Amino acid sequence: MAKFYCEPQHLVSLLGVCYHVIISSFNEVRSWWCMKKQDFNEILYKLGPIAADTYSQEIVQSFPHIKPPSIKFELCSPKHIECSTLWPDTSKSKDGYGGWSWEDIYHRSKYSSSKFVLAVFSNDQLGGIFSGKLLEKNVELQYVQRDANCHSLKGFMIPASITYSAILGIVMSREVLTVCEPAPAIVDRYGKSMKGSVTYVYSKEGNVLRMSVPVDEVVATPSTD
Repeated sequence: MAKFYCEPQHLVSLLGVCYHVIISSFNEVRSWWCMKKQDFNEILYKLGPIAADTYSQEIVQSFPHIKPPSIKFELCSPKHIECSTLWPDTSKSKDGYGGWSWEDIYHRSKYSSSKFVLAVFSNDQLGGIFSGKLLEKNVELQYVQRDANCHSLKGFMIPASITYSAILGIVMSREVLTVCEPAPAIVDRYGKSMKGSVTYVYSKEGNVLRMSVPVDEVVATPSTD
């Protein structure tokens, strides 16, 4: 699938402004491993609108005949986690993903300045949650789940989480976006959303353990001049 080039100057400008505003707010924070959780959460919060805008432009350009939902990213909260307990168990569906505890994932990330958990709203309805982790050179997307009852987000949850994670990688100077252990039935969907030269790591059984792509092949890299 071709890279997204909808108004590239506008996109790079948006990301560039986002980058400079965020980083200038935290000049005292030089290394992600010494960043306070509060500082990291503020970066995640500020990325929400820019990621939503970038994502919306991409969908409109790639699928001009489809009206995409209005997407909003929020820092995950206990209220979001409580709502997720009412979602259908997607691990038993044909796609085979899910079955994990978002409560456990949330609490494991609560005090970590490298882990993130984001809630995704579609047309003002909580429709999904995704989480991941910053590594030395990678941003790692670990868990992604859509509420099967949020029909407006169907087909949009994976690209939304990929877009946000790639932009986070750019802002935090990570080179690669990695998706961990995608369900076999949706590997192709991740590949299409990642867009670039995706590489794969397989288990002995032939299942995909990790799929990776340079972040600047997902979205344009902002100039820092």
